[in-house]
Amino acid sequence: MGITNDKITVEVDSKSSQAGELHMAQLENGLSSKDVAEENQCATLRHDAVAKVWTDVLLVGASTPKKTSITVNLPANANRQHLSLVTFNQNHQGNILHAVELTVCL
Repeated sequence: MGITNDKITVEVDSKSSQAGELHMAQLENGLSSKDVAEENQCATLRHDAVAKVWTDVLLVGASTPKKTSITVNLPANANRQHLSLVTFNQNHQGNILHAVELTVCL
């Protein structure tokens, strides 16, 4: 994973025994919002693992190595100390084959 200016680039070297789709999202933790509805008594609501950016799906073939890189643009208003990237590989039946979360260290 490399970080340059407002972009994170991840090198993908994938090989799976099943065909599927590789998904990646940039998450932000530690967000909050002031609820103006009376149902929450105007409380401040805290949010973690908010998906701010999703990448295009990368198709992964069964037993076929896939080497590429994916670049994610960081939102200008993101708190960089609370960012992470999550990837997961999902087969065509909807089963998650593996998942990884990486904290972004800036």
